[in-house]
Amino acid sequence: MLTIQPAIADRPAVFLTIADLERLIDLLPESIPPTWPGAMLLAEEIARAHICADDDLPARVVRLGSTVRYRDLVSGRERTIQLVMPGDADIDRNRVSILSPIGAAVIGMPEEQTLVWTEPSGDRRSIQVLEVQD
Repeated sequence: MLTIQPAIADRPAVFLTIADLERLIDLLPESIPPTWPGAMLLAEEIARAHICADDDLPARVVRLGSTVRYRDLVSGRERTIQLVMPGDADIDRNRVSILSPIGAAVIGMPEEQTLVWTEPSGDRRSIQVLEVQD
């Protein structure tokens, strides 16, 4: 069966602050293998991100430390997480690593935007950011 990956150009715009970009670049590629679940997606999102100063970041955009409510459009499930660096991740406290597929998907996304991607397993994922709190 043929799986068609949505073109990166068709994905919604993402925004990163210079500070977040510097922290993320420190993670790639030396500290994680490309087979890590969210590594490829995170690298793609960093490569296409609009980089801006903190003061120029659009309102309600997911950044490191943000609390994010999103909907998984495949399962219909809603979840609220805090996006954190890998060392601060704690699933019992809904603190999700930037290196997880969901973490890599939501970084830089504005509220009300949807991202569709295919995981290395071939599973198609689709999430919509519903609310962002800093």
